[in-house]
Amino acid sequence: MNPESGNNLVGKYILGGGMVRYGLPVVGEKNFTIQNGSYIEWTGNLMEPILHITAATAVRVSVTEDNQSSRIVNFEVLIRIEDDLRQPRITFDLAAPNDQAIQTQLAAFSAEERTKQAMNLLIYGTYTGPGTVNTGTNANNTLNNFVEKELNQWTRKYLKNTNLTFGIDTYNQIGTDGQEVKRTDYSYQFSKQLFNDKINVKVGGRISSDNDPGTSMEDNLIDDIAIEYMFTKKRNLLMKVFRHTNYESVLEGEVTQTGIGIVWRKSFRKLK
Repeated sequence: MNPESGNNLVGKYILGGGMVRYGLPVVGEKNFTIQNGSYIEWTGNLMEPILHITAATAVRVSVTEDNQSSRIVNFEVLIRIEDDLRQPRITFDLAAPNDQAIQTQLAAFSAEERTKQAMNLLIYGTYTGPGTVNTGTNANNTLNNFVEKELNQWTRKYLKNTNLTFGIDTYNQIGTDGQEVKRTDYSYQFSKQLFNDKINVKVGGRISSDNDPGTSMEDNLIDDIAIEYMFTKKRNLLMKVFRHTNYESVLEGEVTQTGIGIVWRKSFRKLK
């Protein structure tokens, strides 16, 4: 602290959670969950930090291919906030971590094309990659987004120590008889930190308005669960037990993965 040069700060603040709220035309406000590894860094003036923040929101849509076969794809729309706080640079990106075929397409896209696809998903609920047919619908998106917003605002207000978010997605899908049908999915994501943040529990699931008779509701109600145990106070070494339901490829279809792993995070100023 210097009366002549003002307050200076050198250091890094690592974000362990939080939310980015972004307003979109027509659609309204969307909530993006801040990802691990995001941070704010100071190298001088206290009022001029450098932002390195990445947040994600899940968008679930039906992707129909040229041969009229369709499947549900869980996309991650990413928002990146970088550079100086006074003039931040905000960009969008898109990923499909649970669908290898779509992820390969996205990797071949330019950054501008991924941004375009990300905005199409957020506003219109459609993905228009190569070899796909646009069957998305925006008829009920406005109502769905309003209900989503009210539910999530209620949970933030009354469930302050618990992270619970809801999602409602309406889209068109090609049925088994070749006819286009409307489908609505109601999803949720729940996370809770226990025992002084040493254990983090994440649970997700969905219920569809036209649930497949061959699939029980219990299978969909909890189709994504992960439990993380932190070994260190720095949160850089943890054990993870998980069960994920992913779409691997056209041949593999929907695959449930169950496993256990060790995660170690380390930051390097120089790699030698």
